[in-house]
Parts: sequence; structure tokens; C-alpha cells
Amino acid sequence: MTTNVSIRVPDGIVIASDSLASSLVTVQPQFRLRMKCGNCGHDSPPELLQAPPIAIPGGSTPLANKLFYVGNFGIACYGPSAINGRSLFNHLMVYRTTQYKDGMTLRDVADAFAAVLEAAIAQDPTMKGAPKGGHVGGFQISGYDADDIDTGKTSIVKLHIGQKPVREDIQAYGHTVTGYRSIADMLAIGPQQGASAKPNFEKMTIPDAIDYARFLVQTTSDYHRFADMVPTVGGPTEIALITKWIGFRWIERKKILGDDTTRLNIGKISHEIGQIRRDLPDIIPRSREPSADNGVEP
Repeated sequence: MTTNVSIRVPDGIVIASDSLASSLVTVQPQFRLRMKCGNCGHDSPPELLQAPPIAIPGGSTPLANKLFYVGNFGIACYGPSAINGRSLFNHLMVYRTTQYKDGMTLRDVADAFAAVLEAAIAQDPTMKGAPKGGHVGGFQISGYDADDIDTGKTSIVKLHIGQKPVREDIQAYGHTVTGYRSIADMLAIGPQQGASAKPNFEKMTIPDAIDYARFLVQTTSDYHRFADMVPTVGGPTEIALITKWIGFRWIERKKILGDDTTRLNIGKISHEIGQIRRDLPDIIPRSREPSADNGVEP
């Protein structure tokens, strides 16, 4: 499924998503039943009955790409990991390199990318014959248009089989969750007594918004990890920041280096660079000093 979160605060927009993608395998169980004749009471020959098809998880990866950017807009997708045999990342990259033009508004990009996915759904052989109107997932897109002063926008686009995409536009401080929402909604509602659990988004800083987005996605991921169920949210949490002044910037992103896959944390990298700079004055002189054996190997 996926959990996408965007948080709009006065200083910018934070958008986050998990990285778990599951593929579904369709099975159609068959049952051999022996029934009695209604007239004489004798056993009838066994009949093979075929049950309706059932979709079950057939495989998964914790390294899927669900959070992307187009220009200075951030897009987070939920739903199927692939449409018409191609990942959503592939669809997005093709759109970004062939159709996107500088100056397009957030709603322009939302409608254009929705049209790309709508065409892919219509051509997907696994969705042909499916009931019209079935929900196929969608995406949310966040960012600032040229005339936006201090409040960014988020548009939610829902995709359906055989129907036009539906877009909902939001321009207000707050948070938007798409995909698997139950845990994030429960955390936002909070207890019925006492202080309100809802954050004050008008006073929230960028670091707080980053932590809150991570909290909502990671808590949902942890719930799926420990619950007695097939997890549909998990893997590394990716986070990006969008501001009116610097556009789209990654905050936390998966990084793959050979067989070593880690989460790229900008704060951690900055700390390590700072350590290297502090150590350089000592490292350079030591490197120039002759070794005890004058560099001669035994």
C-alpha cells in the first residue's frame, strides 16, 4: 500500500514516504465437493468448483522509490508498485524528461502526470476486465507556484479503472496523508480527554515538521512490522523539503553502494565532514612524517 505524508508549515513543506513495495499474485482455489442427490439421496459424482480469484502478496522489496520530484514539486505515490509492467518511478522519469516544461503550475503537473498514469492503467492487461471505478491508488504533489507567498499547495490525485482521475486541492497549513492512513489518523486524533493531540502547524518549524513527518511514517511502518499481518508499509523512510526560496531538497534518502545499502542522512554526513575538517591539520603533518622503517617493507 504505502504511507505518504506532507506537512505544510509557514517556512516550507515536508514530504515523506516509506519504501516497501509488494507484488500481488492471483490464485484461484478449486474445491472438489461430493453432494447427495436431492431426489434419491445417493452420493453424486464429485464436482470441481472454482472459487473467485484471490490476490495474495507474492514478493516484496524494501527499496522501492515512491518519493520523486518534478521541477521544484515533490510527488509521493501510493498503490500498485507497477502499472502496465513499469514502475511508477519509470513513468515519472519518462514524463519528467519528455513532457514537463519549466513554468508549469502544480495543478498542471498533477493533471499531466495523472493523464500518463490513466493511459497506463487503460493498457495494463492485468486490469482489463476489472470492475469499472475500482481504486488503483494515486499520488500527492506538493510545492509552490510563482504567485504563492507563504502557503504552499498539496493536490491529491486518485486513480480509478475506466474513469477520469479525481483531484483534490489543499492550500492551508496542516498535514495530508495518502495510502495507508489508519495509524497516522489515529495519532492525529489522539485521546478524547486532555490537551489536543493535533500539532500547531502555524507555529511549527522546519526541523519539527521533518521530525513529525518521520514520526507518522515510521510509526506506521513499525506497526506493520509488529502486527500479525502481511506488512504493506516499511523499509527506509525518505524525506524531502520544499521551500519557496530553494525549491526541492532531499533530507533523507536511500543510497545504494554495491552491496551496502544505507539511509543517507544529511545531518550525519555534515557531521562526518565536520570531523574530517577538524582532523585534517593533524592528519596532513602525520602523513608527511617518515615511518620508523623508512618505508622499507620487510
